[in-house]
Amino acid sequence: MKSEIPTAPLGDITPETAGAWLSMVAQVTGYGVTLNDAQRGIVWANAAFSQLTGYSPEEYLGRRPSELLHFESSDPETKQRIRESFDAGRGLRFEILVRSKDGHEWWLDTDARPLLDAEGKLKGWVCIHADVTNEVLKREALRGNEQRISFLAYHDGLTGLENRLGLRSKLDEMLHASYRTSVSLAVLMIDLDRFKYVNDTLGHDVGDELLVEIARRLRSTVRACDVVARLGGDEFVLVLDDLPDEAHVSAAVQKLFRQLRGNFRLSDRTVYTTCSMGISRFPKDGTDGSTLLKHADLAMYTAKANGGDSFRLFESAMRPSTDRLLIEVELRDALERNELEIYYQPRIDTVTGYPTAVEALLRWNHPTRGLVLPGLFIPIAEETGLIESIGQWVLSQACYDLRAWLDRGGEVRVDEINRRVIWQVAQHRHRLLDPQRVRMAVRNAKRIEEGLGLFFPTLIQRLSEIADRCFNGAHHALK
Repeated sequence: MKSEIPTAPLGDITPETAGAWLSMVAQVTGYGVTLNDAQRGIVWANAAFSQLTGYSPEEYLGRRPSELLHFESSDPETKQRIRESFDAGRGLRFEILVRSKDGHEWWLDTDARPLLDAEGKLKGWVCIHADVTNEVLKREALRGNEQRISFLAYHDGLTGLENRLGLRSKLDEMLHASYRTSVSLAVLMIDLDRFKYVNDTLGHDVGDELLVEIARRLRSTVRACDVVARLGGDEFVLVLDDLPDEAHVSAAVQKLFRQLRGNFRLSDRTVYTTCSMGISRFPKDGTDGSTLLKHADLAMYTAKANGGDSFRLFESAMRPSTDRLLIEVELRDALERNELEIYYQPRIDTVTGYPTAVEALLRWNHPTRGLVLPGLFIPIAEETGLIESIGQWVLSQACYDLRAWLDRGGEVRVDEINRRVIWQVAQHRHRLLDPQRVRMAVRNAKRIEEGLGLFFPTLIQRLSEIADRCFNGAHHALK
């Protein structure tokens, strides 16, 4: 509907011509403008109001906007506030969800002002209406983002479980209640066995799917009063509330252990997994959240250090070997977390002053311990068998680094790779390297003490096989 805009000159703005000027402004503005009688029936509206609502003058004259636009679809609290303000003759501004003639819902912003006579008696209303749907949607989206951010502050984004912050908050609340009621509770620390293998062989998407399924099983197994949390990676924590005695603790733990041991049917494959679980109890093993979590962690480390696929209750005897157990378990995750590093120490030609080779030295850049030297973790790696996978990574990384240096025009060789066990390196393939650029140092005094005649012939034969496999049968020199 087109606006009826005056085309004749209106002259100067004077009290006599102000009405005509105001009529023109009301017609050309983009806002809907209505004049309403004291009972709020519409007696006049501009063209923009018709465009907003879809109603013609014949349809809206004499009707209230609340009837015309179906205010009854909005919440009772807002409608009550609007009604009270109009009945009291007070001006007001409000937002309300309305419906146009064609059934389309949108958000209406109305600024209503009373028209009073010289004696202050209400004669009518002037109302300005605007479509603020976009603004409302943006505001709701922002509020939704804030709620999402608030949720993620206390929950894990992948599984929806409580995160570390949410766990501590809930645990503190449960401990406070347990102090009052003298009811026992248990903290369970759970770590999946060989989860890194699932990620490495099947991909991180499958690993994430497995974590989501683990979370689902845990939630479906425990009660509503219990807390299930994911601290990160494959580490979960459960807090079991209201456990009258040790028998109830044992029954709950065994039930959970059975749920996490076996086949997990994912989208396109079946994955078999086991877990290591550690348990601490309130008040027997600690009376605050930090102590209970620490002791459950130690018990879990003990279970994992003994081969996994088991659970352990915390015992005070676990404390003396705590540090070694921590190193062992953390070392198992060091490769996955990219915490191992190679430092290259140059060897300088004393005649030319130029470097001729570098020695590859392994270091562990621990997130809390700082730089850990091999003397602390290599013996543990040897005893546990982790030296094999660590050694393979060192050899592989050194060869990749050397290839990159050569591609950039460098002239250097890795003169010595400090490994104490080299029996599994034959699985590597670095066929683009000249084998004479890589040397390995065998530093295992125990093996050498077994006898030169027994050890070195076997070693030479094994290294020959390694060279044939790693370097595709190229000429190799053993020094």
